[in-house]
Amino acid sequence: MTNSRAAIRYAKALLQQAQETNVLDAVAADMQEMATIIGGNEDFKSFLANPTLTATQKQAGFEAVFTAVQPLVAQTFKALLDNKRSGLSLAVAIAFTELYEAAQGKANAVVTSAVALSESLEKEIKEKVAKLINKEVTITNLVDPSLLGGFILRVGDLQYNASVAAQLQQLEREFTNI
Repeated sequence: MTNSRAAIRYAKALLQQAQETNVLDAVAADMQEMATIIGGNEDFKSFLANPTLTATQKQAGFEAVFTAVQPLVAQTFKALLDNKRSGLSLAVAIAFTELYEAAQGKANAVVTSAVALSESLEKEIKEKVAKLINKEVTITNLVDPSLLGGFILRVGDLQYNASVAAQLQQLEREFTNI
């Protein structure tokens, strides 16, 4: 949890600096690329988090992979290195991307369901959530057969659990309290 809060602080600072210097979209593109590369390469993620490597070695590795990033992105990575938090690079990139999308009036909703959503149902959910939160919404559908039926909707910090499994658990709790 502490790492997550620290990542959010770095991401907020970077977002503010990018807005002030009018390079927000370029920084956002770099951070999205950074999240994709670090998140998709376990070896590179381990390299950045390795406490036995020096800051100079990590800086060289970062510069070899990210040859043309915005100066603010490079400065943020340097700050992470200076504070011995280079292992947070992925978390900072993800947090920045989420903050950027929120600032742009966009939100990502995760719908976990027992079976894959049909296009029409996904469209209906998307419209209702967009109307509810007044933001442009993208839907990510995760399939979890253990739900038995229904769905779990997550948007930011909000969660609505309408799964059959949750309803059965609620009934079980009610019967054990009698």
